[in-house]
Formats: sequence, C-alpha cells, structure tokens
Amino acid sequence: MTKKSEIALLIPHFNQLHRLEKSLETINFSENLLVIIVDDGSDAEQKPVENWRRSMEARIGFRVHLISHDKNEGIEVALNSGLSYIFTSLDAKYIARLDCGDYNVQNRFDRQYEFMEANTDVCLVGSWADVSENNRPLYTIRTPSTHHEIQKRMLINNCFIHPTVMFRTAAAREVALYPRASPASEDYAYFFLFVKRFILANIPEVLVHLPKYDEGISRKRRKTQLISRIRINLHNFRLDWNSVRGLLTNSFLLVVPIG
Repeated sequence: MTKKSEIALLIPHFNQLHRLEKSLETINFSENLLVIIVDDGSDAEQKPVENWRRSMEARIGFRVHLISHDKNEGIEVALNSGLSYIFTSLDAKYIARLDCGDYNVQNRFDRQYEFMEANTDVCLVGSWADVSENNRPLYTIRTPSTHHEIQKRMLINNCFIHPTVMFRTAAAREVALYPRASPASEDYAYFFLFVKRFILANIPEVLVHLPKYDEGISRKRRKTQLISRIRINLHNFRLDWNSVRGLLTNSFLLVVPIG
C-alpha cells in the first residue's frame, strides 16, 4: 500500500546527525509532508536509527522514513535510493530537496506548493538563498526566475540551488534518476534533463539559508566538480555565446587555484 503525501522531502545524510536535526527543525508546512532520509553509511554514533526517527517525528510533527546504506556510496547513489523509494512506495505529488545543515525559512514549502498549484505548466521550481558563515550574513544567491532566462543561463552554469528545489513527481518519473556520470555536479546534470523537457522557474525570494562549512563539496571536490561541469557543457553544447562562455568559464576555473 502506497503512502500518500503532498510533498516528499528528500535529504541525503552522512555523518552530520546534529546538522540534520537542526535542518529538520526548520520544516513547516500546512499540508501533508513526509521526510525521507537516506543515510549513506554513516559511522555508528552518527547513524539515525529507529528510536531517533520516532523522537524526531515527535519533535517536528511530520512523518520520517529512514533508508540506510551499509557503506558510503556517494550522494548520487543516496539521492537515487530516495527517488526509487518515492517512485515505488509513495503517492507524493511533489518532491523537495534539502541538505543537512541548510535551513528553510518558515513559509518555504507553502510558498513553493502554492506556486506550483497556481502554475501548472511549471514542473520544477527553486528559489534564492542566503549564504552565511559563523552566523554572519555573507551574500544572497539570486537565480534567474523565468524559463527563458534559465534556458540561456543553464548553458553557462547551474541555475538552481539544489536544496531549494521542488519538482513534480510525475516529471521526475519521466526524467528518472540522477545521472551517475557527473560526480559532484549531479544536480546540474539532473536539472539539465528537466530544462530540456519542461517549464522551470525560480521564485525570486530567499526561501533557504545556507551556512558555509569548510568541508563543503565545492571545496573538497572542486576539481571533480569542474570537470563534471565541463563535460555537461560539452554534452549540451550549442553554437551560441552562452555555450562558449560556459565552457570557457569552467575551463578557466579548473586551472585557477581557489582563493
């Protein structure tokens, strides 16, 4: 029997239990929401278990489902485990994303849900995000809001902040799983599959806060990420300035040391 939910919130996890708890405490939604946590082989003391799951459900007021990997296999595998579970075992209208340590603003899910309900042609929506470090605001990431602008700028770089997105489950079934051939840029490759088939948008409002951590994937796997971006640029290359600019920009960043 499938479980019905308006939103399935997918969160991959690896050895960040305290941050995961803080993120879960920022969930607020007026409809039915189910949290799917995919633990990707965390150490025993960091692994969410059944008692923890029941405790978190009581704290946040939403159902929590745990998927546990025996060993660490990477975020792409974790995300695809979550998607596969949603596709086969849930009746969810939308799939949303969040990462451990990132925080939703209070009305994030209601705002995106209402937007998708009012704009039935849109199949994926993201938002802006604030970045902070040690509780000090740094900057706001402002992504393009219209599909036309997203189409152009995706050829340069990712137009979606992964923890801010929500997409229709029906569209995700058609796109299928996250590509495994783009390590550290799985979201860029995945959203490119969406932009080729569907109408996409960003809400020009800050709906997620992103604390900056030194061990973030862009720092630890910068070279891998840039090589993946270049491959994505080449795979989607067109004879126009945006494609050329995207390829040149990511190639330049690959040879320039990080500041």
